[in-house]
Amino acid sequence: MMFFNLKNGLLSDKDNPDAHLLRQAIAHAIDREGIHQAVFNGIGSIANGFYSAASPWNPKDIEPSSKFDPDKAKALRKKAKGGDERLTIIANDTFPYMHQSGEFVHAMLKDAGFNVVLEILPSPVMLDKQTKGDFNIDSTANSYRLDPDGWYGRNILSSAPENRRRIGYKNEKADQIILAARQERDRAKRRQMYADVETLVNKDLPMLYTHYVPLLMAGNRARVKGYEPSFSGPWSYMGAGMRRTWIEG
Repeated sequence: MMFFNLKNGLLSDKDNPDAHLLRQAIAHAIDREGIHQAVFNGIGSIANGFYSAASPWNPKDIEPSSKFDPDKAKALRKKAKGGDERLTIIANDTFPYMHQSGEFVHAMLKDAGFNVVLEILPSPVMLDKQTKGDFNIDSTANSYRLDPDGWYGRNILSSAPENRRRIGYKNEKADQIILAARQERDRAKRRQMYADVETLVNKDLPMLYTHYVPLLMAGNRARVKGYEPSFSGPWSYMGAGMRRTWIEG
């Protein structure tokens, strides 16, 4: 996914009256199918929200974010204030898919006429730049959360320390829904509430969901017994079968 810095700078509504227009231009410039094929070799799926179809929390009624349209991206960039100013993409050097996605987004934005640079950085430098707001776009990812509040209550809720540190997104309606969803016990109603939040996110564009990371596992079936893969991808003792797994021989 691509996080946008809404705390300060060109993509911040506080500093640029056309920040949302610029974020729309960026979203239209990014070919997520291209990332799907080039970075992930066609494995996995393109993301439209945090939870994929493999998750029980996958919401069915999300209004999608902007579609790939390079001509519209160019037109919006030219129209927006700050469209010719320099943008900085940062990416973590630890995970290849993060900086590879960043490289593709960098190339796509260049094609759309953006003045953009890419910095591939070690984790400590990344954290410092995120905290200081010394970036515009962060090519990143996030661990799977078994309970949705672990994502929405941490990264979308405006009062959440991580959101305030990293993105600075504020939407009162999203806040109200997230706080209400914490109290909702009906799973179907709660899932729809998060779908409504995702629709707001896809409209406001504090981030752009790009791709679900395919995580593969391998084991000796002759010796590993009782294990059931987790839909979250990697082996896990939560939401999977590690507590009932043993090795023979």
